[in-house]
Amino acid sequence: MRHEGGADPAVLASELRREIASAVGSSGLSQRDLTEATGIAQSGISRTLTGAADPQLSTVVRLLAAVGCRMRVERMGG
Repeated sequence: MRHEGGADPAVLASELRREIASAVGSSGLSQRDLTEATGIAQSGISRTLTGAADPQLSTVVRLLAAVGCRMRVERMGG
């Protein structure tokens, strides 16, 4: 299913998940470290990073903050 602007939500979600996993991997923090830093259960972190879960925005923001990153919204097209 494509939305206005040609963006496929599944593709965008997959790209975001890859970006999150890359940021976490680059941080050098373990999932245990992330659990301690965010309060998110290790199983939830694992499911988020592997795509087995569709996390809430607050979960994504907490994970990114723990690895020194933030999210930005960009308009596609023009």
